[in-house]
Amino acid sequence: MRRPDLTNRQAEVLNFMISYFREQHQLPSSRSIADHFNFASQTAAMSHIFALTKKGYITHNDVGKYKFVLPIQGFDIDAIFGTCPKDAPA
Repeated sequence: MRRPDLTNRQAEVLNFMISYFREQHQLPSSRSIADHFNFASQTAAMSHIFALTKKGYITHNDVGKYKFVLPIQGFDIDAIFGTCPKDAPA
């Protein structure tokens, strides 16, 4: 789903990040994003990551790791992260 505040490419990058997270249980590196989209450099991937950060979809910690800002508007959180069984340990 494309959010009106995202460009088509930013929406594609965000969707890729969500899909990657669902499969790998971690967010993709900027190199993985660059490889997936055939960007000439990681700089292009980083510019999209920066735009998603500026628009409030992801955030960075002090060591440069990024994470989703929850809730991600327009996305079903259970579809991204899955559901936790009620009897699962906390």
